[in-house]
Amino acid sequence: MTEQVVKIEQVDDVPFGNLTSQYFGNLYLDSLDHFVKDQCGVKGYLRYMDDMLLFHQDKRALIELADEVRTFVATRLQLRLAPAFVQPVSNGISFLGLRIFADRLRLQRTSWQRCKDKFLQKRQELREGKISEEHFLRSLGAMVSHLDHADTYHLRGGFFEKISLDF
Repeated sequence: MTEQVVKIEQVDDVPFGNLTSQYFGNLYLDSLDHFVKDQCGVKGYLRYMDDMLLFHQDKRALIELADEVRTFVATRLQLRLAPAFVQPVSNGISFLGLRIFADRLRLQRTSWQRCKDKFLQKRQELREGKISEEHFLRSLGAMVSHLDHADTYHLRGGFFEKISLDF
């Protein structure tokens, strides 16, 4: 039987944006982590901030687990979860702007487009003197670091060949 995954994302009403809110978000959702791992016994569990993945061989078990998680989050944390969906991992999993397959990570098209747009915006701000070269390079480094997690070597190379990086 192929392994199935359930994806639950976008916990409402918990602001994420800066390091403080990330810290408090993780602190607040710690009880969810322990519920899923310790009480439900889920071995395949991954959460980054308000996005989570649950893995199991049995689709019905995943659906039941998603219901248990939804109930726990509503009653114990007073939060609402976006609808969950179950799919085989062989289809790839959308998570954190990536499409994750067993043998590779692909950047989602929307993530790539946002990254290109952000780069072009930062380059324009640099040219207009709105940001410093240091700020531009830090932003570029952050973008490339995120892209580096996926199979984007040729994608990045092709993009930067087309774009002039003159300062």
